[in-house]
Amino acid sequence: MNKSIIITGASDGIGKGLALAFARRGFSIGLIARGENRLRNVAEECVTAGSPQTTYRQADVTDSKALRRALSELDNTIEGATIFIANAGIGKITPIENDASATVRTTFETNVLGAIDGIEFMKTLMLKRGKGHIVGISSIVAARGLPRARAYCSSKAALHSYMESLRADLAVKTPLTVSIIAPGYIDTAMTRKIRFPMPFLIDIHKSGEAFAKLILKKKRLIIVPKIWSPVFWILKSLPDFLYYPISRMLT
Repeated sequence: MNKSIIITGASDGIGKGLALAFARRGFSIGLIARGENRLRNVAEECVTAGSPQTTYRQADVTDSKALRRALSELDNTIEGATIFIANAGIGKITPIENDASATVRTTFETNVLGAIDGIEFMKTLMLKRGKGHIVGISSIVAARGLPRARAYCSSKAALHSYMESLRADLAVKTPLTVSIIAPGYIDTAMTRKIRFPMPFLIDIHKSGEAFAKLILKKKRLIIVPKIWSPVFWILKSLPDFLYYPISRMLT
């Protein structure tokens, strides 16, 4: 099997953890992110970790032409990605006192439209080849909106729903498979800006290993750490009169 993968948002955080985990499994890797210096460093780490070939392209997922050009070049270089992970994402706090429309727009451009653009492009290539696995990074907060996180929660809920629809479409007479990753709290540059408690926080290396194992098993919904799995379903079903006081207390 051609062991090859492309990951967006791969210069730091979850993307870097995933890249290193797949490097240790001998995958050829294509990396995409905005920061070239950090990309270069991650690529070097991947080769050291065991990847036979790691290459990268600098691109912003909100720039469709640049993203698709980068994806095409990387896909050719690693001789056809068998896994694509749409990981690039941003998150900002949205206090109720602020007009959050601009923050919501920029968050959706990256977390939803940028992710979908890459997924649709890679899906088309994979359908032509007759094989492939597509992974989208959702979040525990896709289950229910948290206070002061209107932009981030709604963007992850939108991507989560899109991935479920994509899976339903691909399940009909295609060999492609879909995984949705809904992480709990991962120690990244983004979460370090959060001012409220983050229970069960884990680092990018531990999370990357857990994600990689479950992606290769083609799990439909991947929740890491596992302790968040019942929390995800509880959040979805908790009645409003309980959910809102608890969510305000936690954040």
